[in-house]
Amino acid sequence: MQIAPMSVAALRSAIGEADAVLFATPEYNASIPGSLKNALDWVSRPLATNTLRNKPVAVVGASTGAFGAVWAQADLRKVLAAIGARVVEGEVAVGHAPTRFDEKGRLEDESLREQLQETVDALLAEVEARALVPA
Repeated sequence: MQIAPMSVAALRSAIGEADAVLFATPEYNASIPGSLKNALDWVSRPLATNTLRNKPVAVVGASTGAFGAVWAQADLRKVLAAIGARVVEGEVAVGHAPTRFDEKGRLEDESLREQLQETVDALLAEVEARALVPA
């Protein structure tokens, strides 16, 4: 049995304590960054009892290109589902990201803010639904 590094143990603990996780990903070469995939690989073990299993999660993304990391988001949803997370519906694709935020880092596009709010609302609804299910 491989012992996880302290950083992995800390990540597993943080995810385990969370009610839900919102993943925001950039897109590298039409997919998720290798470092994110590596972190998820570590968190996913052991598969049957990993801290993401049955955890409500949502995925959003941003990229410097026009498509807003839609391929990375699709790949991330697939990986999270394979791990056993409960991936909620919702799509927020922030294309041309360097031009979409103000100097304080706030998303300026009203339509994108609405999409983000809808995704967060779906994630919160999943958390609430999970809380109603007897353990």
